[in-house]
Amino acid sequence: MPTPPPNPPPTDDSAYDGLFRVERLAGSAEGGTILRLHGEMDAGADRDIDTVLDLTPDDGPIVTVDLRAVRFIDSTGIRVIMRTARTAHQQGIALRISRGTRSVQRVFEILCLDTVLPFVDA
Repeated sequence: MPTPPPNPPPTDDSAYDGLFRVERLAGSAEGGTILRLHGEMDAGADRDIDTVLDLTPDDGPIVTVDLRAVRFIDSTGIRVIMRTARTAHQQGIALRISRGTRSVQRVFEILCLDTVLPFVDA
């Protein structure tokens, strides 16, 4: 029986409520942390959206931001991702961003951020 991929994205769409949330999976990414994002990253997501991806030394040397379960992203979400990338660079953290759905990735492509941010295939 094949081994399932580590940390697969959620597949139960019945649980989808559109609300933005983050799962912080410490010690999951080669000694680092996976930040698995869910829902819609937009201005209506949460008043704390600006701080949910704050990085700390406890996150380890590698942080992966997993966008596979993000259903929608607007300029608010893009700002959060860009700030996270800047913070990771300043703190010497290797950042990886798992590509999102086609519609989410399209936003990054339109803004030409797909060539600037460290996207990886999950």
